[in-house]
Amino acid sequence: MDCTDRLLDRWRTHYTDPKQVQLNMIEQSQQLLMAVFGFIAFDYDLHTLDDDSNSEQNELTQAFYSLLNTMQILFRLPVSVARLFWFLNFKARRARAVIDRYLEKMIEHEQNASEDTRAARKRTTLIASLVTSLQQDEQLEAAKPEEEKKGRRSSKQTYSPRS
Repeated sequence: MDCTDRLLDRWRTHYTDPKQVQLNMIEQSQQLLMAVFGFIAFDYDLHTLDDDSNSEQNELTQAFYSLLNTMQILFRLPVSVARLFWFLNFKARRARAVIDRYLEKMIEHEQNASEDTRAARKRTTLIASLVTSLQQDEQLEAAKPEEEKKGRRSSKQTYSPRS
C-alpha cells in the first residue's frame, strides 16, 4: 500500500477547511517516514497512518518512536554525556530490546521461508535481501578450502604481540 497516498487521503478526509492551519505537520511527516521505513525495511505495516490510532497499541511502533525520540536527544549531546544518557535511559534500552526481539523474529521467519519466496521478496524488503545475502555468503564460505576461510589462520602464519 502506498504510504503517501494514505496520508494524502487522511488529509483530504479530515482537513476540509482550507483556512485552517495544521500545526502537527512534523508529527505527520514522522508518521509517514515511519510507515515507509516499516514497509521498505521489514515489509511490515507499523499502522502509523491509520485513523483508528492503532499505533498506540503496536509495541514495535511505540519502540521505534521511543528510540527515534531518544536519538534526537543523543545527537545533540557530547559523546560522553550521550553514553551516560543512553545507559541511564531505561525506556530507550527497553525499546531497543523490543526492536531486537522483532528483528530476530523477522530474520527467523525469512530464514524459514522457501528460497523462491525469499527471492521474490528480495527486491522489496531489506530483511529478505539481508538474509538471502547472508545465506549466499555462508554457502560461498563453506565451499572454500580451509586455508581461505575467513577467520581461520593458516599454520604458517605466526603472530607476535605488539611491544
